[in-house]
Amino acid sequence: MRILAVRTIAVIGWGSLLVGIACEGGGSRGGGTPLGWGEPFEAREVRQWSRDEMTAAGRWVIADEPAFVLVPDSVERWGTGPGGSQVAERRQRYVNEAIVLPDQRVVLLYAMGAPDSILLHIFDPAGDEEVRIPAPRLEDGLSPSWGHATMAAHHGEIILRDNNRPPLIHRGRTDMWQAGRQNGFTRPTSSVASFGKMLGVFPDGSLVVMMESGSTYATIVSSTVAAWPVEVGHDPADLRAEEVLFKTAVPKDPANARRSASWAHRPRFTSAVAGDTIWIVPTEKPVLLAVHRSGDILLEVEWEAGDRSIPQEDSDFWDGAARFPSAASLRIGTDGFVYVQRWTVREGRVLRGPQWLVFGPAGELLARLDVPGPATVLAFGDGAVVVRTRNEETRVQEIRVYEIRKSE
Repeated sequence: MRILAVRTIAVIGWGSLLVGIACEGGGSRGGGTPLGWGEPFEAREVRQWSRDEMTAAGRWVIADEPAFVLVPDSVERWGTGPGGSQVAERRQRYVNEAIVLPDQRVVLLYAMGAPDSILLHIFDPAGDEEVRIPAPRLEDGLSPSWGHATMAAHHGEIILRDNNRPPLIHRGRTDMWQAGRQNGFTRPTSSVASFGKMLGVFPDGSLVVMMESGSTYATIVSSTVAAWPVEVGHDPADLRAEEVLFKTAVPKDPANARRSASWAHRPRFTSAVAGDTIWIVPTEKPVLLAVHRSGDILLEVEWEAGDRSIPQEDSDFWDGAARFPSAASLRIGTDGFVYVQRWTVREGRVLRGPQWLVFGPAGELLARLDVPGPATVLAFGDGAVVVRTRNEETRVQEIRVYEIRKSE
């Protein structure tokens, strides 16, 4: 096992780039009933996995010891002391997200906190390469906020998306930033309004974003759209409109019609992009779809999820749910496999994992993978998994890379 404690190193150069995406308008192909709500799927191919087939599927596990451990360093930040006074305290950097690049290097996205400026951390689990990239500053000298950033990889670049301009100065904008793995951030071209979670990037460079788009008397509806980057000098009115790909919905909170129910299945966490296809578990049902950007459902994968009754001990949180969802998270590895995390009941509580279903690109059930808690899975590589966990002895956060051991 190789352990890397983060150290201070020379920071690579960067510019201050902005890339925006158009949000006005939208195509009509994605109109109609949200996926899984009322209308049957019209998939080109359907694969179904019975309980016996689920039981017979191979069991994959992670290695007993991590192949690589990274310990994020601590930085001085201002906190609130007795009487509301401001006091300096040291806190460990927190990793919000991670992605694995095709060459198996890992990119970490840190939660930002002034006065610290490091935003991205790239390392090679198999070598000594390590690069830390600071967050860019805007030309007006203001520091963006990265509290809700998401990222994706595209053609060797790292794409970051966040409503990161100070809201009182640039209200209603969402900016796109690009960073190379060696040369930091590059100068952006523009920004326009667009809000939602970035699911990934299509091969043509259009961004896949899931955004809240309306509601019914009982649901909150979201649209998954393809949006194109904006070039400098373009009038937003002349830009290519967003293309609505499909819609999803979640139940409303009976006590607050402006919010979704706390226990509702969240399609934005069970969606990911591979090529021109979006893989998604759209509802609480055990159904995985491969939706082409044209709107065609290429594949429907169903599996028996067993008893999903709400345990009495956990009924307060799940009050209003018919059953707990079949999927908690979905990720696509650099191996091309689709990993779907299941919910489970332990000691009367509904919890995430530890089991992940592993599907191949054609919907074949390859294995059931166990990733023991309390580790949180951040990304899958090729035969490896990146997790965020806490060292029980030192009580500090660690990023670990484990080898996945596959059954014969």
